[in-house]
Amino acid sequence: MAKTPRQLPAGKLQPLPIPQRPWSHLGVDFVTDLPPSHGFTCIFIIVDRFSKSCKLIPLNRIPTAADSASALFDHVFRHFGLPEDVVSDRGPQFISRFWRAFFSRLGVTVSLTSGYHPQTNGQTERKVQEVSRYLRTFCHNHQHSWSQFLPWAEYAQNSLRQASTGLTPFQCVLGYQPPLFPWTCEPSTVPAVNHWYQQSERVWNEAHHHLQRAVRRHQRQADVRRGPNPAFSVGQKVWLSTRDKPGVNEPPLPLLLEEGPVYAIREILASRRHRGRLEYLIDWEGYGPEERAWVLRDDILDPALLEVFHRDHPHLPAPRGRALVTTNGSVMHVLSPENCPIDILDNERTINDFINDKIELGSVENEEPFYVADLDSIFKRHLKWLSNLPRVKPFYAVKCNNTEAVLRMMSALDTGFDCASKGEIQMALSLGVTPDKIIYAHTTKPLSHIKYACTHGVDMMTFDSEDELIKISLCHAKAKLVLRIAVDDSESMVRLSSKFGARLVSVGKLLERAGELGLEVIGVSFHVGSGCTGSLMFKKAIADARHVFDAANVLGFQMSLLDIGGGFSGREDFQVKFEEFSEVINGALDELFPPDSGVQIIAEPGRYYVESAFTLAANIIAKRVILNEVDEHSEDEENRPDRMMMYYLNDGVYGSLSCLINDAAHTTVEPYLNRAVESSEQRYQSVIWGPTCDSIDKVTDSCWVPELHVGDWLLIDNMGAYSVSISTDFNGFERAHIYPVVTAETWHFLNLSHTYNIY
Repeated sequence: MAKTPRQLPAGKLQPLPIPQRPWSHLGVDFVTDLPPSHGFTCIFIIVDRFSKSCKLIPLNRIPTAADSASALFDHVFRHFGLPEDVVSDRGPQFISRFWRAFFSRLGVTVSLTSGYHPQTNGQTERKVQEVSRYLRTFCHNHQHSWSQFLPWAEYAQNSLRQASTGLTPFQCVLGYQPPLFPWTCEPSTVPAVNHWYQQSERVWNEAHHHLQRAVRRHQRQADVRRGPNPAFSVGQKVWLSTRDKPGVNEPPLPLLLEEGPVYAIREILASRRHRGRLEYLIDWEGYGPEERAWVLRDDILDPALLEVFHRDHPHLPAPRGRALVTTNGSVMHVLSPENCPIDILDNERTINDFINDKIELGSVENEEPFYVADLDSIFKRHLKWLSNLPRVKPFYAVKCNNTEAVLRMMSALDTGFDCASKGEIQMALSLGVTPDKIIYAHTTKPLSHIKYACTHGVDMMTFDSEDELIKISLCHAKAKLVLRIAVDDSESMVRLSSKFGARLVSVGKLLERAGELGLEVIGVSFHVGSGCTGSLMFKKAIADARHVFDAANVLGFQMSLLDIGGGFSGREDFQVKFEEFSEVINGALDELFPPDSGVQIIAEPGRYYVESAFTLAANIIAKRVILNEVDEHSEDEENRPDRMMMYYLNDGVYGSLSCLINDAAHTTVEPYLNRAVESSEQRYQSVIWGPTCDSIDKVTDSCWVPELHVGDWLLIDNMGAYSVSISTDFNGFERAHIYPVVTAETWHFLNLSHTYNIY
């Protein structure tokens, strides 16, 4: 136990030497743990100790020593030359070997403050306090936009007269005070300019007011509560306080293996994706924080440490589907903690074999419905897309089917992602999709969702109204906007232009408004409707888009993107073949947007990829026989043609078959037995119902099938589109389980072990 000292701490403050010129002696520090603002979470503060001038640099994370040195070069050295000395506290960046070696090579001395005595670097510490006070007072209602006001804070700081010099930092460095903004000048004829000046005046006045308050609160003299210097002589022994000094031990020696030295890990502190690879910030056993380092996942030998870290930090970047592989006969089953199993079939097994195995291995207790997702089908559809529409990059519509295995497969195929909400954006980002591969393709977005997109770097988004432009200007001023137009969708099963898309007559006004708000419009999008049956609809829509491009060019917009939407069926038996659509689209693009035009072409296919990839298996849980009342006493009941069967499945229109009432492009299904049916078997008119207590829950109204029995299984093909994503658990019936399946050939060809991160 240590006693509390009763005398004043010994030693007067020893001030730093006074520099001879501006930017020759610097002080540096950080303001950290700020709320995210346009991706930034901390501020790097650099102070010139001569002029009191400062640089306030927003950063997206606490920087390493290398990052800090790079920031100094970019913001100070290239403008004012190399300094003579840099003062900092004893943060891990500033006591690292890199920091010392870097400045030693440049001939710059590095000074560190005394431990637990921040007043050694008092000018920088005061600047941190002033900036923090400014951010708290001015941005309390705008916590997620402080980075926008940071340049104003820096400008105001450098315009304030310093008591120590009698000059403003601008005067001291430049020799003159730059003029302030002429707020009293005549209004401009351009509304956007007036808007900017009014906003700037308000920001300047508030920033100046709050910073003046901060400056008036002078730091009390450091020596008020300190005693005189003690008198020591050379060779005299003295007592040192260990109150703030941890135990000092020699760092442990590494374990020497054939691969090289191996160091013990005390704790994994963070994870990140850097240049496409997963890295972890390691705190080494027996070493100080200055030796912490980012290490590749493959260099961490104990997987248990990774499991504990990701269990405790589920929001941080993680291996994609961290999985373990086991084998069972001819099927290799990939298990992952995220409950995303992938079954890998050898080349002799088929999807039907897999379905039959699942049914045969099941029991009376295990009679829940299930899907089988054929990932090979998705791969084949993608190859067909590349062959037929080589200029059009697909952005998969997440809304169509958000199964994790499907999204990972699309990521492996290097598609983009069409997201319609914050939740879908979160889903894509959590799987490692980069923000530049996401288009926020919804024209009516909640403000909070726009802010989320902005914070996470998702810039590309659609709009079709002035009100949407205003919302975006408030929340995401740097967004790259795509104007959605309404097009002729009269030959589609699901028509969308009545709800979304700007009419051509209003396009000019919308573009002008975007310009007034200072927003960037990069392209045009349209959607001919889902289940399109007329290929010429695309030709007409592309021509409409060309008119918008031309109008935008006149107004000064340089558009570079055309989004042709979706509308493509995923069924081979659809009345219009995909090849016919492709031929029309390619012809229209070559005519109106030739390859040398510099316009990128994208699309938003959903059902095209997944519709035919999913097969649903449902179990018959009940049966009822309806007899004709006139012939009720006939002895030959078994073969009477007027006999009607009613079967009840464990899945229906409130579950996997919700497409029957919610998707106009998929209103009928054709259930079939999972076994071969002999031609000689008697067939009966049958009605198939879903399991709920609602009479609308009807799967088929009339079909002719052999007599079925409770416990039999029916299969339904083409169930991948708008089924999984809109099913419910009404009446407490469980949603169908999903078994993704891929052949070994496709697994190895696409190197999917990296996509699903198999250990």
